[in-house]
Amino acid sequence: MLFLKPLSKDDSEEIIQAKRHFMKAEVDGHVIFNIEDDAHVKAEDGQANYICRIVEMFEAVDGSPYFMAQWYYRAKDTVIKDNCNLIDDKRVFLSEVKDDNPLDCLVERLKIVRLPLDVDLTAKKAAISNCDYYCNMMYILPYSSYVNLPPDNVGAGSETDSTISSEADAAGAVGGVKFDGEEVSQIEE
Repeated sequence: MLFLKPLSKDDSEEIIQAKRHFMKAEVDGHVIFNIEDDAHVKAEDGQANYICRIVEMFEAVDGSPYFMAQWYYRAKDTVIKDNCNLIDDKRVFLSEVKDDNPLDCLVERLKIVRLPLDVDLTAKKAAISNCDYYCNMMYILPYSSYVNLPPDNVGAGSETDSTISSEADAAGAVGGVKFDGEEVSQIEE
């Protein structure tokens, strides 16, 4: 099993060319993941799993299944780390950091509630009572700063973030991962 960690500001990116894209995939024969799902990603032994939003799922030209993750950070993984005991354990911060990872590193789907900063305490308690985590701010890693979350329909993805598809194929199983056949985008070279 490959273990992952969100990129730091010093990490470089390897571009993986895609053969085809998918809306959903089945991992380990029982967990269905969809684009825009929040999920746990396998971490090193003894460490808490990482948290991400699935931005894209694709098969690489070599046949390997991947997903693009947009990472959430816990308070202990940010500049707050020395005072993370003051922050609710269920609170996470969405980042702009995105990278490609093997699809079989996805562990489970999560429910992360996005809240506005100005929500009243009663509404906040009700909203987070039935979720795994909640998020009300973005963490901007290069500047070690926090900003308001953008509206849901802004920044939902862009063509510059996408891995370009190079050929179309029929859906099926790839490396033990089953895709459902709903291909998202295909751009022929």
